Order: sequence, then C-alpha cells, then structure tokens
Amino acid sequence: MKNNSRALPPHLCQEMLGSVLELMRRTGVKESEIRDLFKRCVTTNSESSLRSRPLQQRGLGIGNENITAEVLRLWHRDDRYIDSEATPRPLHLSKGRNNLCAMIKRLNASADATQILREMKSVKLIRRTSKGRYLPTSETAIVNSLHPLATDHIAKLVIKLVSTLSRNTDPTGASLPLIERQAYTPDLDPAERKAFAEFTRTQGMAYLEAVDNWLEQRRVRRTTSISRRNVTGIAASVHLFAYLDDEDIRTEHQRE
Repeated sequence: MKNNSRALPPHLCQEMLGSVLELMRRTGVKESEIRDLFKRCVTTNSESSLRSRPLQQRGLGIGNENITAEVLRLWHRDDRYIDSEATPRPLHLSKGRNNLCAMIKRLNASADATQILREMKSVKLIRRTSKGRYLPTSETAIVNSLHPLATDHIAKLVIKLVSTLSRNTDPTGASLPLIERQAYTPDLDPAERKAFAEFTRTQGMAYLEAVDNWLEQRRVRRTTSISRRNVTGIAASVHLFAYLDDEDIRTEHQRE
C-alpha cells in the first residue's frame, strides 16, 4: 500500500468525526440516522467524485449566510430599515411595504419567511413593541441554546473552516491563501478564565467591527461602476471564537 504523507493520522480522524457526531447526537439525531447519513456522505464524497468536481462543489463551499444573521445586518445598515439616527426602525411582520417577511424574501425568494420569523421570536432575536411592530434585540444573531438556528450556524462554521484549510493546503498553489491562526497557551491560570473571556470578547468585537465596515464599503451593489454592472459578488467572512479547556473545572462546580 502506498503511503500517503498528506493523510490525517487515524486518531485525529477519529477525534474530528467524533466531535461532529457528538454535536449531531446532542441535537437529537438518532444513531440510525447518523449511520445512514455517514454512508451517504462517504458515497457522495468518494475520491473519484472529488477529483471530478471543482472545490466549491465538494461540500466545502457555502451559499448565503444564515438568513437570520442577514436580516439583522440589513436591519442595522440598509436605509430602508433605519431611521435618521441610523437605528433600526420598528417593522411589522407582514404589513406595509418594508416588512420583515418582504425583507426575508429579498434575501431568498424561496425561504419560508413565516417559519424563520417564528424561530427568531422563539430565541428572542426580535422583540414585539407596544404598537405591534418588532425590533431586533441585538445587532448580531446570538443563540444560547442548541436551537436549529444555532446548529445551522455551527454546520456552516465547520464547512468554512474546512474550506479555508483546504485552500491553504492546496498542493497546486493556485488558491489564494487566507489567514488561519491562533494564540495559545497550555497553562492559563484558571483564575483568569473570566478575564480571558472578557478580554477576547472585547478585542474580537473591535476587530470584527473594523472588518465589517471594510466589507460593507466594498460590496458589489455599492461599488460597481456602469461598465461592471454584471459583476457577481462572492461571499467573504471572518470568524472568531475563543476556546477554554475547562471541562474538569465546570464539572466540579456542577457537583458542588
């Protein structure tokens, strides 16, 4: 058997698959369904089929962002949905010209706007005002439970990470490399856990705000000249997340 130096070590393959399977189990997917999905994925992503398809069709590329996140982004930036002070206007679910259902349909004509709004209400991404309209509760879509909106975000995050790593390890060197780095210490003082969470959150939000403003100024719809009106935009994003290996500490606190 020919040795493949680019292959992942078996223990890393097991850890990577195991983390995905654990997430699926926690979201309620049955073991029989996981086995069936795994077999279908192996068949679909066989080595021969991968060679015949471009990178963006290998299950590594993504389409639009999560619609709920796009709704919140538009609600805080689009002139149709903000007032003279650049704050979100209260909007009806379906009444009026610029309502939330219409906004979702502009993002994706085939989307089930009613279901999406129902889910946004259930996880408190939007709140009802005294006059029967709605406002966003936050500028970003933060869901603190394993709701379908959260699992959708997790799945797309994994896809994007794998896509970037595949791009950066392209043996042909034809792909444009993208940043993928980490800051790490093996022995953070446990007493600094909260300080770490707060520091990284503050610094991360400042960085993301700068990137978001940079991206907003370079969107096709805002910058395309008359001679380039047929230019199609591409999805571009930066993701940040912090990590703490404090499972033992959290378990001890739960026992107390």
